[in-house]
Amino acid sequence: MGTELVPLAPTPREHIERLAKTNSVFSDSELEDFGDLDPALRQFRADTVNRLWELVEYADNQDYGQAKAKGEAAEIKFEVHPGRILIRFNDNGLTLKSVDALCDTSSIVDTADTAAIPSQLQHKFLFKLAWKMHWESNGYSFSFVHRDGDLGTGMFSPIWEEDEPRDESLEQETSGGTCITLFLHKHCDPHAELEQTCHILREFEILQDSTCELLLTTKVESFTVSSHDSEGNTLEWTTITLKRHKVEGQDLFTITRSKSSEETIVERVFIHDITFFDAPSKIDDDSTALEQTDVVIAFELTHDPRSGPQPVWGCHHAQLKCLGLKFLLQADFDVRDGIPAPSKRNQAILDAIATHFVHIVESFSKTSLGYHWARWLPQKEDAGSGTMITPARLHSKIKDVLNDAEVFRTRTPDEFQTLSAVRRIPDFWLDDNGDPLFPDTDDPVYPAKEYENSDLDLLSSYGLKYMTWDHLLARIKFDMRGAGQHTPRWSPNNLLTNEKWRCLAVKAILHIHHNIPQETVKRLRKMPLIPLSTTQMVTAAKVKPIYFPFDNKGLEIPTSISLNLVVRDLSGVSSFGPDDQDRHNLFNRLGVQMANTTFVRDRILSSPMHEVLKSGLSKKNRAVERLRYLYLSDEWSVETEDPSLVAENLVVMDTKNRIRSPAGSAHHRTYLKTTDPYGPWELLKGPSSGEGTEFDACFLHEMYTKDEPAAKDGGESWTAWLHRYLSISTHLPLVDPQNTAKLSPEFEHVYTQHPERFIGALQRHWHLCDEWSPNHAAFIENLRNREVICNDGKKYRLSETFLPLPEVREKFLEYVATPFAVLDLDEEVTASSYSFKWGFLVLELRVKTGVFESMEFYLDVLRKLSSLPKSGFAKPDAVGETIIRLYEKIQALFLSLSGSSSERAKTERSKLWWVLVSVLRPLEMKKLKNFTGKSSRTIV
Repeated sequence: MGTELVPLAPTPREHIERLAKTNSVFSDSELEDFGDLDPALRQFRADTVNRLWELVEYADNQDYGQAKAKGEAAEIKFEVHPGRILIRFNDNGLTLKSVDALCDTSSIVDTADTAAIPSQLQHKFLFKLAWKMHWESNGYSFSFVHRDGDLGTGMFSPIWEEDEPRDESLEQETSGGTCITLFLHKHCDPHAELEQTCHILREFEILQDSTCELLLTTKVESFTVSSHDSEGNTLEWTTITLKRHKVEGQDLFTITRSKSSEETIVERVFIHDITFFDAPSKIDDDSTALEQTDVVIAFELTHDPRSGPQPVWGCHHAQLKCLGLKFLLQADFDVRDGIPAPSKRNQAILDAIATHFVHIVESFSKTSLGYHWARWLPQKEDAGSGTMITPARLHSKIKDVLNDAEVFRTRTPDEFQTLSAVRRIPDFWLDDNGDPLFPDTDDPVYPAKEYENSDLDLLSSYGLKYMTWDHLLARIKFDMRGAGQHTPRWSPNNLLTNEKWRCLAVKAILHIHHNIPQETVKRLRKMPLIPLSTTQMVTAAKVKPIYFPFDNKGLEIPTSISLNLVVRDLSGVSSFGPDDQDRHNLFNRLGVQMANTTFVRDRILSSPMHEVLKSGLSKKNRAVERLRYLYLSDEWSVETEDPSLVAENLVVMDTKNRIRSPAGSAHHRTYLKTTDPYGPWELLKGPSSGEGTEFDACFLHEMYTKDEPAAKDGGESWTAWLHRYLSISTHLPLVDPQNTAKLSPEFEHVYTQHPERFIGALQRHWHLCDEWSPNHAAFIENLRNREVICNDGKKYRLSETFLPLPEVREKFLEYVATPFAVLDLDEEVTASSYSFKWGFLVLELRVKTGVFESMEFYLDVLRKLSSLPKSGFAKPDAVGETIIRLYEKIQALFLSLSGSSSERAKTERSKLWWVLVSVLRPLEMKKLKNFTGKSSRTIV
């Protein structure tokens, strides 16, 4: 049995030399193909952004199994040295097949179809930068050489490079990894050399910063670009790592850029791979054949999700012209010469992109990107230079699909609507927090709050519109009905509605009223938008008339006079600030009227208060509101007002909850309760000792004076007005109306129960004494003979008392230890000041001043001494001396009168004799004679 011989695998060098020999001889047709290749490649890549991308694509197509097994990331490194560029990647390395593919000349066939240039030719474009490309991997070391003007065969004919011995068989285990060295074109012109270097550096900067190109990789996970000096020292470097993972169900591509400057930049991009099975064939635009094609759509999320114009890539990562799209797109469009841009294939791919774009939006809508996807929508006005696809064309197709997709979040949780069902909210319809002023209906149209205005603006051309007047009115009506089992926000009963919201709501409704058509205005006026003081919500179309709570003078109208009044705090006429003016204007347009002051006064005067006062305390206060209004509007009262209405209808309540009519009946005398010690409330009380009783009098209820309205400048006070207008008494009657010669019963109560206050009460009420009364003299005489308590605690007839003047006290103290018959007033008085308040006591009631030398004063002292013990004398140890001094004073006054024949002198002498005879007892006269040695007659 024979043994089959297995051919030995060639060594790397043998393999390369065999390929070099094979590719050194070309037929005429192959040479003709080479002649077409260079200009074709030049035309195809003339506007490329980054020629170096071809090596990235080549590296991405390799196998990284060995690196993965070691736990290493698939990486590619670019090292830029003077005159050369080294590219290293840690793939499994070159194989027999991969080397054959690099040298395969069959791929140059049909290069006129530039879209069909195979991937193994893409790296050949690097000969635009380099004249030599050296490959080193798994024992291989060979180069391709192609200079400007060459036919191009050098790009496929490898040349072995003997740097190190490489005689190992290709079947041996290799360490993997590939290193490509690009030897850059040399220029005689230094300026051209510098320009080439700057251009290459720019290319690398673009590659480092380009998110779009990196996203098209499927295997490579790390890119490093470094620059070196002529000695190989590293000047700077940038490493880019790529990581693909799932976030919220989406494919997220994270790109991290780390630099030697310690700067780190992280970018995120969502990627969507789409397989389209029904794409028309490229072969013939009229063909019905269909084939499978892939589409990649990516969305940049770095910082602001809004992306600028992104490149569009065709087949084999060939970049098309900038089309103005805001997302990265890779699709196998038909871009052959002579094929119209809107070909069947291209239109089908556009339709697929539009459909899948909306599907992507639907998936976004359930993630945090659900509020930002509009930023990637193509707009009609976006500029694009492509002839195959423009933003306007894709806009139209996406719009058709988007109209039927429920991708728009509303303010209702987990509620999605189509774009046509949602409406933008105008700014005047939002509060300070960005929330709608009125709740949405059961058919929600409010977009979610998380949408930004800039995003909503982008949806305008896709059919998103603002709310119409009908939408706005429907939501006001919905709120007024309390639909959704909530208290209407407009209602004054809603305690959660603050003042700021009401101001904004008023402005919004007023804005609607200003701008809507007349027919729609009628609908607005029929809504119950007017809040009455009864908490009802009404419309002026059904309830007439309705008044503002303040009249034309700015006075608050009482709520108890059966008028339809707007709630005070919501009326807008309290201070007439900017917000108040808006409310006033709104309610005025809705039919609310301003009442005249005269009209309100007439309404109050003709409305009896009896029923109001019979109700609960809260309603009783409404009676006070009526009186307060009459007081504040008194200056605008007119002569035509009927006084009988005051007496008949303006009744009041006393502290015992009795209804009184002080203006209509003298028997209903009602006093004002004050803390004045000489006011009715204090004087009519029972004595503090508790042994007496209080006077049965009526006092005005405290609710009338609890919040006393302030008087206008120089105007009448509230209490004065109550006294004048309603006959509320602030003083006691001094004279008994039944018998004007006597004190009133009230004053009799003061005289008996509060004797210490009687003189002060007389002074406070003396202005009520009618001197023209027929019984005035009898009334005065009655008072003169009344006994009052004086400073010594004893009672004296009023006409026998003295004013408490300092001069009088000094005279008394010359003879007695304690002055007597001196009135106890509540203030200090002097001879020069008493007449202002207390003059009536002297002039009318004959109270003595004792200021002038008077025989009567000394006779009074003499009478007092006759009844005092020694201790009562000014000098108890000199009683006789005191009496002698008093007699001498009396004798001097008598002698001054003895020569006078006037009636006064006769009267004084008569008093003197009477005192001597009647007051001094014979025994005392005898004692006095024994003490002085003189008789009383002699003394006199």
